Parts: sequence; structure tokens; C-alpha cells
Amino acid sequence: MKTAWFYPLVRLTARTAFLLTRVKVTGREYFPRTGPVIVCANHINSADPPLLGLQVPRNPVFFLAKKELFQNKFFGRVLRGSGAIPLNRAGVSGGSIKLARQVLDHGGALIIFPEGKRNPDGRLSSAQPGAAYLAATFGVPIVPAAITGTETVKGRWWFLKSRRVTIAFGRPFRLTEADVQIEKDDLGGHGDRIMEAVAGLLPPSYRGVYGNVPE
Repeated sequence: MKTAWFYPLVRLTARTAFLLTRVKVTGREYFPRTGPVIVCANHINSADPPLLGLQVPRNPVFFLAKKELFQNKFFGRVLRGSGAIPLNRAGVSGGSIKLARQVLDHGGALIIFPEGKRNPDGRLSSAQPGAAYLAATFGVPIVPAAITGTETVKGRWWFLKSRRVTIAFGRPFRLTEADVQIEKDDLGGHGDRIMEAVAGLLPPSYRGVYGNVPE
């Protein structure tokens, strides 16, 4: 999968929009510099994808986005050209798998939000099966990522307000080896393992249903 010619312009636009946002990043040293990797993060606000994408030390960065965002032809074309792959949040379509495999087969970085939805209060919810299926099927390293502070990105003039956002990357791990047959009954456990890794990077007040994860 390739990005469009306007991909650098999209990144520049995102940087400009968040010019007043001070982003503190930790754990960037854990991020694999080469080879395929899946980044799994919590999801609070629509600002999460661009902010996280700008801090991933790889370029280009691809990400999975709910298929409903692609219904508008123009916006859908912009999203695809910017590295977005449409995803059915209740499952994984053949098209999503094919495009994700193209990214990973070429050693790319793929961002997934396992919850499949935004949680404006910042508290984690249970993972949907899609992210666990992709991560387990491909058997590539997963880098957990935790985002805090984007719940303040709201209002008509949000881009004119100063705010603090923190992004923490954790140590990479694998769910399975590559090309291992995934049983449907295992997806819940795989999803919980991913979200527990994310929860371990978050303050206790953000952990939601994963509040029992140790410090």
C-alpha cells in the first residue's frame, strides 16, 4: 500500500493544526527502527491518530480507521492517500487484511485503536476483535501506546488553545508467531493482553475496565 503525493502536505497540516499543543513523548527508544510493527493505542479523541502518527519515529505511518469515515468520496480519498485503511469495527474484512498485509510485508508501521471507538472520558473499554485478529494473524511486534490529554481537544477554536498531551510507548511484544492459525475463541484473550499493555502505560484514572492492571 502506498501513500498519495499529498501525504507530506497532510503531515504538515497536522503539525500546523497542533502547533500550540505541547506533546511529551516517552519510550520512543523502544520503537523498532526497522521491520513491520503494529502500534496499539487507546482512543480518546479524533486528534489521537494525527498526534500519534506524528510522534511515531517511522515514516510513512499507516492506520486503521472505521469504515464509516470513508463514506464521503472526497474525504475517503484523502484518508486513503494519507495512509488510512477502512476497518469494520465488529470484525475484519478481506480488503482490510490485504491492505494491512501489504503494509507489514513491506516493513511498515501500522496504527490500530483496539477499542474500535473513542472514549471521551479517557477511560479504557474492552477491545473489539479486529485489532487482536490482525496482530495475532501477522505475528509481528506490537508496540503499546498510551495517550492522555487529548480529551481537552474540543470546541470550535481548539487549535488556538494551548494544551498538554502525553504519549507513552511501551516495550514491543508478540501475541503469536507469524502464520499461526487463530481460533475465534482466543481473540478475547489476545485483545485483553493488548489492552493490558496499554493500561500499564496509563495513569490509574484512565484504565477503565483494565483498572486491575498492576503499576
